[in-house]
Amino acid sequence: MTGTRRAILAAMALALGGCSSAVPPPPAPPAASRPAPPPATADAGPLYRKALAAAPTSPLATAILESWKDAPLNDPTVATVLADGAAALGLLREARRAARCDWGIDPDAAEPDLSPLNNLRRLTSLVCLRARQ
Repeated sequence: MTGTRRAILAAMALALGGCSSAVPPPPAPPAASRPAPPPATADAGPLYRKALAAAPTSPLATAILESWKDAPLNDPTVATVLADGAAALGLLREARRAARCDWGIDPDAAEPDLSPLNNLRRLTSLVCLRARQ
């Protein structure tokens, strides 16, 4: 594997690890009514793939997510995009509890298939928009 491929895969892993921990948890119910947390998943890779697939893709969402830094938080369309991305954010929260992460990408392949990561920027923007809220 070339140094460039290794660096790209390392940067993607760092980006996802850093972003998933930036996803704020939903407001907690009172301690008496709080359910026990689900058991930790062994592998975060499949959850991250599901989160990437669940990120909002509508033209409206694309416009909002491309300008996440400046999007007015009191705009109802921003609330709609965040609601549409709630499932993806939930999957990220679940994935960050995993003990390991295997994307199923062969780093030694001549041309590794990175297509599962196509929505990474969209998902990262969703996390950043949610963090601003």
